[in-house]
Amino acid sequence: MAELDDEEVVAPEAEPEEEVTDLMGAVRGVLKKSLMVDGAIRGLHEVAKHIEACKAQVVFLSESCNEATYKKLIQGLCVEKNVPVIDVPDNKSLGEWAGLCKIDKDGMPRKVVGASCVAIIDFGEEGEAYNFMMKHLGKTTTFGQCLDLSVQPLADPTSIFPTMKGVKAAVRGAQETLGFDSPSHMKGLQVFIADIRNCQTKEQERTRVDKELSKIRQKFANPKTLSGYDRKKYVWKLLYAYMLGYEIDDTGHFQAVELCSSPKFSEKTAGYLATSLLLADNNDMVRMIVNSVKTDISSGNEHMAALALNTVANIGGPEFADNLFTDIARMILTQANALSPYVKRKACICLLRLYRKENDGLQPEVWSPKLAALFNEQDIGLLTSASGFMLGILEMGKFPATGCGAYTWNEHLLAILGLVQAAQQKLEEAGEELRVCQQDFKHKAAELQKLEDEKCELEVTLRQLCVQEASAREKLQQRKAELIRRAVAVSEAAREKASVTESRSAEEMGKKCGHKASTFGAPAWSGVVVPVCQCLANLVQGLCPEHYEYYHVPAPWLQSKLLRILQFFPVSIFDAELLHRLNLILQSILAKPSSQRSPAPLQPGPGKRRTKVDAERQNRSNAEHAVLFEAMNLMIHLEDTADPETTKTAAGLLGIFLSSTDPNIRYLGLETMARLASNLSTHEYLDRYKNQILDKMHETDISIRRQALNLLYALCRPENWQQIVDQLLEILGSSDNLLQEELVLKIAILAEKNAKNIGWYVDVVFKMLESAPDAVSDDVWYRVVQVVTGFEDGPSEAEQNALRRHAASKAYQNLSSQRAAHDTLLRLGAYLIGEFGHLLPQSVTPRAKFEALHRHFQRGSPGTKAILLLAAVKVLNANHEALKGEVTGFLREIQDNADVELQQRAVELLQLSRDEENLDQVLRPMPPYAESVQKNNPLVQRLKFSAKNRAHTRAELEEAAKSEGGMYKPGRGKAESDGRIMELPDPGRPKASSPASPKVQDASASESSDSEEDAGPVRSNGTAGTAATGAGAGSPKDLWSQLCILPQGRFYTSPQLVLELKQEYNTATGRLTITFVNSAKAPIGNIRVQIPQVDYMRIQTFSEVPASLKPGEQASHFVQVQCLRPFLQPAKYLVEYCTAPGAPPQQLPLLLPAVVTKFMTPAQVQMAQFRPFFESLTGPRELVLDGQAKAQPNEWAKYLEKGFNMFVLPESGPTAAFAAGTLNTATPDPQQPEKMMTVPVLVRLQYDAGRRLLRLIVRTQHPEVTNAIGKIMQSYLQGG
Repeated sequence: MAELDDEEVVAPEAEPEEEVTDLMGAVRGVLKKSLMVDGAIRGLHEVAKHIEACKAQVVFLSESCNEATYKKLIQGLCVEKNVPVIDVPDNKSLGEWAGLCKIDKDGMPRKVVGASCVAIIDFGEEGEAYNFMMKHLGKTTTFGQCLDLSVQPLADPTSIFPTMKGVKAAVRGAQETLGFDSPSHMKGLQVFIADIRNCQTKEQERTRVDKELSKIRQKFANPKTLSGYDRKKYVWKLLYAYMLGYEIDDTGHFQAVELCSSPKFSEKTAGYLATSLLLADNNDMVRMIVNSVKTDISSGNEHMAALALNTVANIGGPEFADNLFTDIARMILTQANALSPYVKRKACICLLRLYRKENDGLQPEVWSPKLAALFNEQDIGLLTSASGFMLGILEMGKFPATGCGAYTWNEHLLAILGLVQAAQQKLEEAGEELRVCQQDFKHKAAELQKLEDEKCELEVTLRQLCVQEASAREKLQQRKAELIRRAVAVSEAAREKASVTESRSAEEMGKKCGHKASTFGAPAWSGVVVPVCQCLANLVQGLCPEHYEYYHVPAPWLQSKLLRILQFFPVSIFDAELLHRLNLILQSILAKPSSQRSPAPLQPGPGKRRTKVDAERQNRSNAEHAVLFEAMNLMIHLEDTADPETTKTAAGLLGIFLSSTDPNIRYLGLETMARLASNLSTHEYLDRYKNQILDKMHETDISIRRQALNLLYALCRPENWQQIVDQLLEILGSSDNLLQEELVLKIAILAEKNAKNIGWYVDVVFKMLESAPDAVSDDVWYRVVQVVTGFEDGPSEAEQNALRRHAASKAYQNLSSQRAAHDTLLRLGAYLIGEFGHLLPQSVTPRAKFEALHRHFQRGSPGTKAILLLAAVKVLNANHEALKGEVTGFLREIQDNADVELQQRAVELLQLSRDEENLDQVLRPMPPYAESVQKNNPLVQRLKFSAKNRAHTRAELEEAAKSEGGMYKPGRGKAESDGRIMELPDPGRPKASSPASPKVQDASASESSDSEEDAGPVRSNGTAGTAATGAGAGSPKDLWSQLCILPQGRFYTSPQLVLELKQEYNTATGRLTITFVNSAKAPIGNIRVQIPQVDYMRIQTFSEVPASLKPGEQASHFVQVQCLRPFLQPAKYLVEYCTAPGAPPQQLPLLLPAVVTKFMTPAQVQMAQFRPFFESLTGPRELVLDGQAKAQPNEWAKYLEKGFNMFVLPESGPTAAFAAGTLNTATPDPQQPEKMMTVPVLVRLQYDAGRRLLRLIVRTQHPEVTNAIGKIMQSYLQGG
């Protein structure tokens, strides 16, 4: 049935005729002679056409053809046309004799394609084989046919078909079943196609198509008169016009849908094909074919089922996902053994398409064994579909399940029955509690009766004492009423508890049986790992059918998918045996002899065309390299568990790829080598290719240059950094604009990170400002300001002043020597001269400093002018007597400037310059930056680090595609937050809206240059904006909860008033900045803030909140807190304001987020120290809390390190984590008054994945510390 292209059919050369001794030898000889004159016809359609045209002289039919309808059609046509038929046992033999193969140099056939039927229309030269066959046919039957090899003649041909009319009817039925159209079938369609092909111009073609479409619309206007044949014919015409590019609107949609429900295969084919091409996934008519698809899927006819599944896979859409996912899933879950691989293959493709559209239908515990069973199949097509489905599940990044949808109905009913029984049991327990309450009520009633008796006795006894009697009676009535209220309250509580229990049981049952998604990680699918590994091993060993080999590469697409699937699973789930097998597989792939690996063909020169041999070599090279690169990706994913020899082999191959003539291979080689370089142990293998990599920086293809830059950045170490940076500086000047900004970014990072003398780093930045000033972004010069200003716990003051003097000197030299300095250079130079100009040598006079700034003022942008203006006033502050006249005159000139902001700034500075005491206070030098800013280089945050493996989810790929190249645009971070609390931002970015002040805000550590996998997003800070994740809105409680683990964010929000909070902590001291912003269009007045003093914390304020705020105005309130002893209840922050004159005050009872964990510092300890100290802290100093896990194990590190300021031990894993920290207080130690009291804190987390339970163990030397820290951690790590 399959055919080869003409160019692949190689007829055997003429040989001496062999002696013929049997019928099969005669068939072989006759076909050989016939092929020489092109007289052999192969394939169902062609053979049938030639039989009906009475051109076929004899037909050979394969007995191994398993399609009964096929054989019935050929036999019926031969009976009708009186053509002899000879059966051949094997279709492979028949295909080889009919020329459907290639002959190698040894004369042996290869790539044999089976043939089910062959017809002879010209015997060619008659010989011994021809005579033998004719003699055989003459002896076996006078009717001219032989139906089997038993050589028994047909006494009566009507024994197969009683009449010729029956023969024709049988033929037509076979044609209908197979969807085969004879030459006379649908002649109208043939005429239409012929007319289109005969059109000379486009206009003629359009006229003919419009005429036909008009006719079809008229026919469809009265559908009752149309037969199924007519619908099919007109739908085929519509499809032909549609494929030619003509608009057919919704013509024929309804008729195509009706054809889908037809019982005839040919009509159903036309209907399904038309719906696949003409209907989109959101078309309302899609739901009309849902029932037809369901019927065909469950019909038991695999051809019908295949048509329906093809349609589902082509259209997809939510309508099919909602109605058909369960039916198709049932084919894999419960009917897999009864289905052929052909149908299961299509079912997997459908599930993949529907899962990507509505990914809420899979549970790992149900699907993992079924998918594992599919990977044990032998059909390569089914394995490819199953691997694609598995890969689609893993690429989604989340694995939700619908609950009941993944089970059979019996399991569904059993689950509901179990839930009902559980609900009944809970109701019985509630009823028991109610009975206990009723008994208690009776007991109370008896007591009441007893009290009544006592009352009577008292009335008799105290009758004479009226006052005492009245008093006793009143007391008795009060006690009676109280007892009744208590009894009623107990009864009501019992009823309410029973109601709540019942509703909760119903709610749980609804959650389990409804469509509530639950998330599973990749390890939940670990059951497929072993079958995938075995399947991959079979392919690598060559156990693959020949027809699935692509240019001698066994199923390269399947190999690539299997290798990618393994990259999604963490190495921790691979046991030793599996790792050994994986290493053997990788070694087999990577260590393939180079003589067996096809090199990429050379690119043809100008005017030369690629030959067929070149195309074959290119295709084979592509297939081999696809498998090879995926194998390297898996090896990189295995990290240290990979065989060192395999890693060395991979490094050598990548070095060879750098010299490949194919740019795609060079690109992939550089990209893979960059990820391999993330493992420092591989640098010894990669350093030898450093010069080759530098050469790639001169490639014409920017993508290759960018990958070469990434690789150089990854290979840079203290031993070779200077050579790499010098080379990159040389390349910078001649590089194009598309790569310059990334070059500048990475040069700046490498220079700061590796330079022993920071002055050299400053020189590098000024060189970049000379070579490519447009590419030096604000982030770069902001970072220079940070480094020159210094950091806490940095070098000595003398060393820092030397660096500042050097930086100011470089700035002065550049501004003095250049007539038209670039805007970025002006900003950096002005800031350095203004801040550190007093450190310049005495040879540089104050007037020269001012002149260096003043000469560039007119050329600067508005933001640059503001920096120059402030720098000039700072120079004036350092040299008041020498520059008072020049600077004052300069400021007066600016008062008349057209820029209103510059006018205002000049007026303010002029007024300030008249008060020398306040001027010195306002313009004092900037203090050192916090240490966290030094660790969190904002330039590093903009880099797109390549992950160690290529197993990316679709969301990650979409995020990576948002920004071109190897970095993020300014203001963008590594990943946008998805709203989770622990996606910590890094606000170590300068304020873009305040160019005059490059001071960046401090932040807690979120990422260093050596850690890219656990990084949170990076956000730029607006003037009054917030970088807190999800802090733009929410209740005050939620905002406070987020601020307890974040360094800054929204504190309170309303239409009138917004409070932003930024907090910094250093051991036991914290500084909080609360910014009040008037977000309304009317002023806010009567603003008052009150902070009640508490005994566990010392609170001081350093500024007063203004009494009123104009629209859009903002003001800051500075608060300092010191922890004196452990506490759980935070301090209050009471705000009161009025939105309008005379309006009642609005009161905000807020809480400061200065919780006890804010005063923690990480304690770096080893496990050998942690374990004995942890075991020694027991009794009241230990707190053990059990509950449902609220935070997943992969989030523990972020909570512990960034939220609770603790050190996470390296031995921590997905089932257990260990952390250590120190609580700092401002209370002197009684034994050592010069030191403050500190409390060590040890934490251990234990996770039960099966029940999703988390045990939190906190141990300290102080019970109050244990309780406070344990309660805070519990609120974030455990659910309710």
